[in-house]
Amino acid sequence: MNLTELVERGYGIKKEIEAAEKHSKDLGEKLQSVQNQIMEVMKTQNISSMKHSACTVILNTRFSVKNPATPEDKQEFYNYLKDKKIFEEMVSVNSARLNAWYKDEIEAAKIAGDFDFRIPGLSEPTAFEYVTFRKA
Repeated sequence: MNLTELVERGYGIKKEIEAAEKHSKDLGEKLQSVQNQIMEVMKTQNISSMKHSACTVILNTRFSVKNPATPEDKQEFYNYLKDKKIFEEMVSVNSARLNAWYKDEIEAAKIAGDFDFRIPGLSEPTAFEYVTFRKA
């Protein structure tokens, strides 16, 4: 295959994936709507589970907490984790945010003339190449 044919093929596959993802999103929304209806009926009838020929439906409850809202709350939470000796295993940095921050730091170092800039604890960045498709 020549480059033009490969590009046409790659772009065609990309468009197929986009269509499948949209279809999947639409199905997910439909499923969520039906699940909400099932949940309401189960609650109304005070049912926690139901056996059906196709599956068993179970009404679950899950708890969720939000990250600390203020710097003070964050520090209080971190202190609690440190007291429990679980700070290191509980606290992590979001990979996308780390990479964006690293890029900003490295650019600032280059502008300052520091071409040997290193951040302690981080390995050297790895580069990877990729192809993107943009509409003509």
